[in-house]
Amino acid sequence: MVRLLSLICFLLVCLTGCVVGSDIGGDDEAISLASSAEKRVVPEVLKIQDNVERTMLNYSPNDELGIVKMVAPIGWTEPVRSIGFDIRGIIISGTLGLEFDDETLTFDADEGFFIPKNTKVRIYNAGDQELHMVEVFTPNYKPSLVTDFDDF
Repeated sequence: MVRLLSLICFLLVCLTGCVVGSDIGGDDEAISLASSAEKRVVPEVLKIQDNVERTMLNYSPNDELGIVKMVAPIGWTEPVRSIGFDIRGIIISGTLGLEFDDETLTFDADEGFFIPKNTKVRIYNAGDQELHMVEVFTPNYKPSLVTDFDDF
């Protein structure tokens, strides 16, 4: 429960740029205004073939905001690409690698990362286990916003 609240607070900070407080006791009446069906978000399951197949669970509400959970096997990599949207995320398990023209960074469980839009980057599983992470795209992913390259 604490990890989930931390993830929600992280996403709110990423999306709004401000820190919010959470009241675990909360206002039950305000929360109950929406029906159970309206509170539940069922993701679209996407299978994406890069060098190996990975799975994305798409929880995105609209074109302005993308929210996905990615599951990538050992050895997965995207090509070098420029991405026309900001990506913020948090690693749930495994190790994420981000290779830029001048540096390579790795991120482990419970660490967050940020890739500014129009940055040339190669995103990959840098660990020896399956990679699970949550990503937030602003605006949401569109193929027209992604350009692939052979190298840096």
